[in-house]
Amino acid sequence: MVRLLRHIPDPSGMTILETGGSSPLLDFLAHHNDCYHTESDLRLAFDCPDSWADLILSLEVFEHLKDQPEKSFDEVVLFQGSGTRQFAQEADRCLKPGGFLILTTPNALAAIVMKRFPYGEVPMVFRPHVREYSKAEIVDCFSDFDLIYYESMYNFFDMHDDGAIVLKQIAQLGGKTVDRGDDHFFCFRKAQRSIAN
Repeated sequence: MVRLLRHIPDPSGMTILETGGSSPLLDFLAHHNDCYHTESDLRLAFDCPDSWADLILSLEVFEHLKDQPEKSFDEVVLFQGSGTRQFAQEADRCLKPGGFLILTTPNALAAIVMKRFPYGEVPMVFRPHVREYSKAEIVDCFSDFDLIYYESMYNFFDMHDDGAIVLKQIAQLGGKTVDRGDDHFFCFRKAQRSIAN
């Protein structure tokens, strides 16, 4: 909640849409806002009008999005990212110009993933996810938005001691040690210029 309040000016009197169901955060925000949650297939369309929401919350949803229903064999055997691209387009369509999107999702390049990889464990934060993404992939997917704020957080695993060792090893290999938390926090803003076509 604190992260949200830091980046959204006066989060009261807003129309807020949460994707993937209602969270306790949405319940809290409902005291001073008009709050809704989606019941639709997020790979296809959000069940809301154009340029309607001031704020969209997507908390630990993006990693669960599969591709849209397949139309060819290539789409059956290869992950296309069609569901996530459509999700970004729908967020753009539903937000008012200047509206905000708060998105959290596990970090595919987290220290916990790097720790697991050399031991033959599945290199994911959580195995049941369809796909986990790097910061760059998320920024690319939401390239029509302005990135207002990003933070890599340690939400799921205490990596105090192990994390320091993993980060040291990554540094010794010449790799980047920043943004290695197990969860991404993004605050995007829809540009004032346009309404999605």
